[in-house]
Amino acid sequence: QLDLWVKAINRKGMDGSLWRPKPSSRLCSAHFVTGQWSRSKREAQRNAENPSRASPKINAAPPHKRTCRRHALRTTTMIPPYFLLHLGSPRLLFLYTNILEPQTKYLSEASTITEAPCGLRVESFSKAKLKAFTGIHSNLFNTLLYNLSDALTPSSPHLSKSNKTLLFLTKLRLGLSFSVLSGIFGVSQKNARDVFLEVLGVLHPFAASALSWISKEEIRDRMPECLRSSFPNCRIVLYFLEIGKGFKGRGSLKFLLGLAPHGEITFVSDTYPGSVEDVDIVKSSGILDVLDPEDLILSAKDLDPSIFSSRKLAFQVISKTKRSQENSSSSLLPTNAYIERTIKKFKAFKLSSFVHGSLRIHLNKLLVITGFLCNDTPSIIVTPSIIVDH
Repeated sequence: QLDLWVKAINRKGMDGSLWRPKPSSRLCSAHFVTGQWSRSKREAQRNAENPSRASPKINAAPPHKRTCRRHALRTTTMIPPYFLLHLGSPRLLFLYTNILEPQTKYLSEASTITEAPCGLRVESFSKAKLKAFTGIHSNLFNTLLYNLSDALTPSSPHLSKSNKTLLFLTKLRLGLSFSVLSGIFGVSQKNARDVFLEVLGVLHPFAASALSWISKEEIRDRMPECLRSSFPNCRIVLYFLEIGKGFKGRGSLKFLLGLAPHGEITFVSDTYPGSVEDVDIVKSSGILDVLDPEDLILSAKDLDPSIFSSRKLAFQVISKTKRSQENSSSSLLPTNAYIERTIKKFKAFKLSSFVHGSLRIHLNKLLVITGFLCNDTPSIIVTPSIIVDH
């Protein structure tokens, strides 16, 4: 009878032979019910009391493992990460729910996941909110979006065309890093950078064509009446700006802005090192080549008049102080106010954030775009009475 029982158990020893119990072997009733040995004393005792409840137990996890698994299911989230939404095949991800807990596996089919839209709802922005992000008004933003929509790539799962334009203008206006922009728009840093460069390549030709040189007749027609009688031949006002100024001016860049008497930017030069003299910038920028003889040039800095007289150009210095009647005449006062208001709009764009980064090579294009955006902001011409009061 023992041989029949051993053959029914069919348990092999380490050498491959049929196992036989020894006098010291301990057996439980589970062997007589299921033919398998029990791993738990509690299970063996329960099966011994009620053999009909005995069932095969395969790979039973210890109690502490079951507790960890149940706790992990309670504390983990089933929301997949954003980069899983755009995958075309299943991906096995290992996500840590807690440093002290084991890894939890998630197998998600990308085709069955509803894609979550990235970016912001630009259409729900108020005028004040849009201006805080971009520095321009909603009418100009819609105009840019209408003219650039054909040149931009079709809307991708990452960002729509309106969000691409918003990202570029936000970077230009506020100077935020790509890591911050990636968090705002819900994309990676690489995608944010690629979108910025894409819009830059599309917007620069459009801005350069709009930022054209104005003829004498158009300047005379748009010139305020108080200036037309005093400076009928005024063609341009020169203004020098320096950005990215470091210790003792190291690492800074200079450039020249040319403004019409009514405050519109008509000329933007390339950038030069901060150590270059202003006179050298005027000579090499090409501004003298587009002027006609007998044109009047105004400047906030005292430049060498010989560079203008050699080309039969008139030159005059305007004062920076608006209130001082001793340093500037009443006829020069309005022009100074128009220029300062335009420069204030230009300085509102954080161009200094591009000086020391990898985008420095695109700074000349960004200056042209900034000048174009400043021209299309609300009218910068104010009445002389407002100028005197302020």
